[in-house]
Amino acid sequence: GNPFVFLRRDFFMTLVGVIFFTIDLVLDVWAVVNLYHDGDYICMWVLIFLLVGSSVLVQIFSWLWYSYDPQPTNTKVETFIQHKGLLTGVHVLQLGVFLRYAGVLETAVRQFRKKESQLEGLAVYLTHDLNMLRLFETFSESTPQ
Repeated sequence: GNPFVFLRRDFFMTLVGVIFFTIDLVLDVWAVVNLYHDGDYICMWVLIFLLVGSSVLVQIFSWLWYSYDPQPTNTKVETFIQHKGLLTGVHVLQLGVFLRYAGVLETAVRQFRKKESQLEGLAVYLTHDLNMLRLFETFSESTPQ
């Protein structure tokens, strides 16, 4: 059997991860807006610098991993983006993590429908990439503290 199994629980946790990632983005914007309204411009710019720097770092790693992966992923959403030449644009727009979430969720749904063990391994592999990027983001945002 395949040692890498992507369970329905993992799928659910990935969905929860997308929700929390989105909530994190909204709260970051809310914090910047609050600092602006409070007139605390220095803290606001420091926060913007940390958030943008962290996001740019994550997007660069994501783009590099897509660009130099010797075994490119075969999810439909990622293949579409790559064949249309939109990969760089997606990352410039800071949407690389959402692209990776879409790839994981698509692979998991395909795996649950077809029961193919190779898709289980691919879903786990994609999840590892996504988790590593989230770890980079967490450390780079919190390092100054």
